[in-house]
Amino acid sequence: MSVKVTNEANDARLFPNSIESRQCLKFLRRCIQHRIVPNFIKRKRLHAICGVPEDSHRILDIEMKVLRACLRSKQDNLILNQLPTYLVRTGASLSGR
Repeated sequence: MSVKVTNEANDARLFPNSIESRQCLKFLRRCIQHRIVPNFIKRKRLHAICGVPEDSHRILDIEMKVLRACLRSKQDNLILNQLPTYLVRTGASLSGR
């Protein structure tokens, strides 16, 4: 357990926004796992735009697709923000040579 805490502390110094991003990713994954739509998506009122009742399964499917897109976007941003520091620390390059 202490190794994990130490790694988190090191990551917090190297990647200041990574802790918040990881918490957000965990939240989004749990929402997808339990098929719960967070309020930031619910407030878009997609049912009014589509002209479909609010409790329609089609609206839930659309909201879940938006949620998955948010998760993918957040993962990509986290990876891109950590990539330059990782390359410097390891001496690796993007060209693969």
